[in-house]
Amino acid sequence: MVGRKTRFLQSAPAWSMRLLVGLLVMAGGLGCGRGGPPTTHLEGRITVDGQPIKEGNLSFVALEPNRGRGSTANIAEGRYSAREVPLGRVLVYFNATKATGRTVIVSNTPVPEILSVIPEKYNAGMEIEVIEGRFQQDFHLVSR
Repeated sequence: MVGRKTRFLQSAPAWSMRLLVGLLVMAGGLGCGRGGPPTTHLEGRITVDGQPIKEGNLSFVALEPNRGRGSTANIAEGRYSAREVPLGRVLVYFNATKATGRTVIVSNTPVPEILSVIPEKYNAGMEIEVIEGRFQQDFHLVSR
């Protein structure tokens, strides 16, 4: 009985070492390569009737299954830069507002009137094809 216990204790460090090495090898593989769906970086200009949108945001939503969660980017002075935009067919939603300088009453409270600067026909979004290696995507929205 003592002999068995001694053999087990002597082999335990070797067994533990093998387990540790195996776990380290498996963990070393984590983080290697890109996990998840392929994405890219997009940037460009965004205008309405030729005028840069001062501020707002846009969202990129994949239309194809298993293409990722999408991406959102801020618009500043007519430009945007978006990271992790899904590749393939994507629906782009635009959001930008401006104050009119007037006040309106909402729930018996005066608040500044704010209107969307995005033409109504883009409320349902705009479909684009995001291609790997093409990083420039301008949006020239028109109100007519």
